[in-house]
Amino acid sequence: MALDADVLASLVFTDHLSKYPQTINAVRSNPDTGVPLHVPMEAFIQGICTAFVGALRAMEIRDLGAGNLPSPGAAIPVPFSFPGRALAVSTFVGLASWGGRDAAGVADVFIGSTLARAADIGLLQMSSNQKMGVGTGVVSPATNPHLQTAFADEMSGLIEPAFRATGKFGRDDVPTNPINPELRDQLDHYCQALAVGVASIVASVAYTGAGGGAAAAGIVNKGAII
Repeated sequence: MALDADVLASLVFTDHLSKYPQTINAVRSNPDTGVPLHVPMEAFIQGICTAFVGALRAMEIRDLGAGNLPSPGAAIPVPFSFPGRALAVSTFVGLASWGGRDAAGVADVFIGSTLARAADIGLLQMSSNQKMGVGTGVVSPATNPHLQTAFADEMSGLIEPAFRATGKFGRDDVPTNPINPELRDQLDHYCQALAVGVASIVASVAYTGAGGGAAAAGIVNKGAII
């Protein structure tokens, strides 16, 4: 399955409802300004997931390969995971200075579920390896030291437009207005925390080719999340 923002948002909102089922009854609208009936938390999650997916799919992911010549080596899409999910959640709680009984639980949905569900539905597609025919490429934080900063910067440019596109968070409750300042001031916390999780990506990539040649090692290859 491809990484899709709407699918991801639906999965994350389902996770939220499993923890906080009463949310489904917390609906609002504003006929005077044109805000339709909606569940605010569902719209909020949509904004996060839209920006997250846009940023993640824009990232260059690198592996470190070892195997045999001759090249090229082809790779099929493979699953990936974010072992830094828990650290990302705690990072968010600290950045946002959230306290209270439900702080960790809500953060685990916004940050943890977004990372976990993205790994459930996304795949990593590496390009054909031009320096290795048969072998294995290892994706790890060590091969992607650029990723945390690159992702945070990319998502920071996408998240405000994503929330504005929902039409649910406009200043003075007007859908076409810029998003309200209180929300805007908090958005970078989501970008920074999710970047911690994304930077922890791990995967193993099998390359196939002619094989049978000289050994090849220390080869960096590039790909992307699809």
